[in-house]
Amino acid sequence: MLLRRHRRDDGGTLTAALRRTDAVVVHARVADWRPRPGDGYDWAALLGDDADRLDRLPDEPARHRLAASRLLLTHLVGAATGRAPGEIRLARDAARRPYPVGQPVDVNLSHTADVLLAGVCTRGRIGVDIERADRWLGGPVAAGRLCSEREHAALADLRGAALDRRLVRLWTLKEACAKALGGGLAHDLRSLSFDLAPGADGSAYAGLPGGPADWSVTPLPVGAPHVAAVAHWLAPPDAPRRRAVPSRHGRLTS
Repeated sequence: MLLRRHRRDDGGTLTAALRRTDAVVVHARVADWRPRPGDGYDWAALLGDDADRLDRLPDEPARHRLAASRLLLTHLVGAATGRAPGEIRLARDAARRPYPVGQPVDVNLSHTADVLLAGVCTRGRIGVDIERADRWLGGPVAAGRLCSEREHAALADLRGAALDRRLVRLWTLKEACAKALGGGLAHDLRSLSFDLAPGADGSAYAGLPGGPADWSVTPLPVGAPHVAAVAHWLAPPDAPRRRAVPSRHGRLTS
């Protein structure tokens, strides 16, 4: 389920959505979640080890984006678990993937410019990705890094902007899957294959653990300037338990 233009005061909508489904994706704007004077949040606690990263970011928009994304994730986890967002602590696993310490849910995050996309699931693992629809990936060079042989054949007649539009859509599907798998960009995206025939919209896919029955991979209607996708791995094998240890900031981290 996709909640578009989700804001801080839409908690009831999110809670209601999580009663009906085990995976929700939120589309939001940085401006609706960034720090505000007197908002009452303990930003050092919220960011944990990312507090140092915040100080190193080169400009105010980047700092606002980091803080806003972490606040959004804590609200998602709070709605899914019935806990106050201020009680949620985020850490990163060995692949630098954010996760909520000690909570029985999975989260994932993507952003482009001032747009955030975040997912939470109460079953399995989730990956999300959002990109500008007009992003230039590199045409045939990008296709060589991204496409399976079957996908190459389906895109063989496309050139220029038409090719790049299809590649961006395919990228979001594959990147969402890779993030659900936990490898992100370290995963060889050519090992995943989607049906790119007209009308298929990537609905059939191969190369995922367990097969298509264990996955839901879906493009998301986030509006014309962007393309996005969510991958929900419904039945992943038991993952090694994440170990949380005190960070040098006195927070929990992976």
